Amino acid sequence: PMPAPSPVPPPPAQASPMPAPSPGPPPPALAELLEAFARDMGERGEQGSADALLQLEEAVYENCRFTAEHFEAIAYLAARPGARLRKLALRSIRMDDAGARALAAALLTASLTSLDLGENRIADEGAEHLAGAVRCQPPL
Repeated sequence: PMPAPSPVPPPPAQASPMPAPSPGPPPPALAELLEAFARDMGERGEQGSADALLQLEEAVYENCRFTAEHFEAIAYLAARPGARLRKLALRSIRMDDAGARALAAALLTASLTSLDLGENRIADEGAEHLAGAVRCQPPL
């Protein structure tokens, strides 16, 4: 008798280069991000809080130093129910490929209609991550 054919193993699972952030525990940089937001809102005479940040539809940051941890905090906030951010400008914040990779993860859970990343330090690797995240966005 012929031996039974050996079963074909399933193809290896491919790792996603940018997993969507889970809404688990808040990242450490979230407190710093919220504090900066509250300070900015206070300077304008408005109430700054996590709830206010979730209701924000447009955020503009320019000439400040963000780290990958700050983008993880943005991803955490973008994944929260009720988040309304549609326009995000992060100009001249010294974003590099690590920051772009973290921001790309945030974009997977956000519904942005506008993204301005002018005058940063994003190279090909970071641009690839951002392009992949933008392709996952619903059409406008």
